[in-house]
Amino acid sequence: MGLLNRLFGSKKRVVEEVIRDIEQITRLWADYIRTYDKKVVLIRRFDESNLSVAEKLSILEEIESLISRELVDISEDKKTKKEILADLKSLVSKNELRRLEGLKDVVYWKEQGWNESVQKLLKKLLKVLQTELQVIRLIKANPERNLEAVDVQLYELIYTTESKIYYSFSCAEENMARRVSDSVHKVLAGEKQSKSLMPKLTKPTKPIIAIKSLTRPVYEEILELTKEEGKLDELISDEKQVTEIILEHYPRAKKEKIQSIINAVRYFYENPDFINENDE
Repeated sequence: MGLLNRLFGSKKRVVEEVIRDIEQITRLWADYIRTYDKKVVLIRRFDESNLSVAEKLSILEEIESLISRELVDISEDKKTKKEILADLKSLVSKNELRRLEGLKDVVYWKEQGWNESVQKLLKKLLKVLQTELQVIRLIKANPERNLEAVDVQLYELIYTTESKIYYSFSCAEENMARRVSDSVHKVLAGEKQSKSLMPKLTKPTKPIIAIKSLTRPVYEEILELTKEEGKLDELISDEKQVTEIILEHYPRAKKEKIQSIINAVRYFYENPDFINENDE
């Protein structure tokens, strides 16, 4: 059974079978991110009007091979053709795209409900990848009858629907990308997600620019210490460890100053663009 199947299957199976090996999770997730662009190239070719049925089937075979069975598995799927087509139609609908856009905006702009949105997007990714595999299997079973009926919607599923999920998780900005990756790995490892991965943030109690200048070297050291995937959130959540780093930089810092810098570190984490803004 695939990792996403285990994660979003029955609670009993999640407890019994969920993969907790962070190295395996990291590999599976990296493979998914790496292969999506290849799928886009293939589905664009698939959409060309002058291809024969045999050529289209060959492309579908390649797309199918890019979806890891360690991530998603449909070997036990019993859905009928009618159910598969209904899922396909729903996933490429305007309403579904609006919902995904909303979830993507929450992740990208770091609004309230961030971690819940990461989980919802991963669950939706499972549905999308399952449907892709089911549709491909349906076409291969009877290409002459089924290919024309679903080819346009399959193109939209990969090129449009899946892209909204993919781009939610493939941020270009380094701090944001690390935060997304941290949360994805935690969800995939089966860790319980609270409304926030850290204690509730409080705004810095000192003037923001002063706090920013004091906090920058501390935060930069934390980033350096957490280059390994999945560790940034863990360290920032550890107030004792952050305090030790602060005292390395400011040995004479009093309790109030330490707490202000801790709050600012968390503010930097929640607002990664802020650290690069000009101090005015």
